[in-house]
Amino acid sequence: MREQVSELQDTTDESEEGTRVHGIASAMIEGFEEPFDMRGVTDEMLQAAWMYAECVREVVDQHPNSTGAVTERKVYAGRIHAESFGTVDCHLFDKHSGELFIDDLKYGHKLVEVYENWQLINYAAGLLETYHINGYADQHVKIHFRIIQPRGHHSDGPIRSWSIMACDLRGYFNTLSKNAAKALSDEAELHTGSHCRYCEARHACPAALQAGIQLYEVSAQPTPVDLSNEALGVQLRIVKRALKQLEYVESGLTAQALGVVRNGEHVPGYRTGFGRGRLKWSTPPDEVRFIGECNGIDLEKHDLVTPKQAIELGIDPDIVAVCSTRPSGALKLIEDDGSYACKIFERKPL
Repeated sequence: MREQVSELQDTTDESEEGTRVHGIASAMIEGFEEPFDMRGVTDEMLQAAWMYAECVREVVDQHPNSTGAVTERKVYAGRIHAESFGTVDCHLFDKHSGELFIDDLKYGHKLVEVYENWQLINYAAGLLETYHINGYADQHVKIHFRIIQPRGHHSDGPIRSWSIMACDLRGYFNTLSKNAAKALSDEAELHTGSHCRYCEARHACPAALQAGIQLYEVSAQPTPVDLSNEALGVQLRIVKRALKQLEYVESGLTAQALGVVRNGEHVPGYRTGFGRGRLKWSTPPDEVRFIGECNGIDLEKHDLVTPKQAIELGIDPDIVAVCSTRPSGALKLIEDDGSYACKIFERKPL
C-alpha cells in the first residue's frame, strides 16, 4: 500500500507541475542548450520559472569569477549521515569572495520559510563537502540561502533570503546528524509535526493518528468566554495545531482511499471524480494577441496573459470561452451518500 500511495502522490497535478517548472527554470538558466519539450507548459509556469531564473542570473552577473549557476546537482552530506543526500535546485560558489549561494524554487502555494530551513541546511552540509571547505575555511565562507516562491503570498514577498557564516551552521549540522542517526536506529521514535504533510506513510502512522485524535478532543472542549490573554494564546495554538494535524491525517487517508478505488475496490461513502483544470488558450498566441489589439488591450506585457487574466483586463468572457479550453483536473475523492448513483438510475436514496 505504501508503494501504491507513493505512486499516486507522485502523479498529482501539483507534483507534475512542480517538476515541469524546475525543468523550465533550469533550461532558462542554461540558455536552452538542450532541446526542451514545452508541451503542457502554462503561462503561469513560465512566469514562475522566469522569476527564478532572473534571480539566479542576477547573482551570476555579480560573481563573474564563480562556478556559475550549477543546477539540479545531487550532493551527499556525509557529515550528517552516510545516507544523507539531496538535489540542490541551484547553487553558486565564489571562492574569491567567500560566498556560497543556495537557491530553492518552490512552485506550491504552501508558504515555506527560509530561516532555519532544515532542507537548505542539509544542502549546505553537502556543498561544503563538495567544495572541500573544512572546519577552518568555513569561518571565512558566508552562505546565502534563498527561497523563490512565485505563488506564495508572504509578507516578505516571493523571494526570501537568510545569510549566515558557514561555521555558525555547525550546531545545526550536529542536530541533523544526531536525529538522522536516531531515526535510522532501533531506537527510532515517531514524532508528529509539519513534516507529516510530506510523509508517504502518514495514513498508517499511529503517532499522526493519535495526535490528530487527541488534539481534536482538546480543541473540541468547551472554551470559557473570559479567557486571560495567556490562556487565549494557548487555546488558539492548540486549535491551529489540531487543524493542521487533522489535515495531515486526512490527506494520507484520502491518498490511501484513492489508491483503493483505483484498484477497482469500493470505499463506502465516497466516489471519485475529476476536478476542473485551469483555463488554457486553445488558439495560437498570434490570434490571442490580435483579439487584444482589436479591443485596445495589451494581452502580452511580458508574457501572454492567461484566459482568466484576459477577462479581468476587459476581454468579453464569451470571446475567451471560444478561444480557450478547460481540461480535466486531477482525480479526487468526493463524499457520496448514494445520491449520485440514484441520480444516474433515477431512484431516490433510501
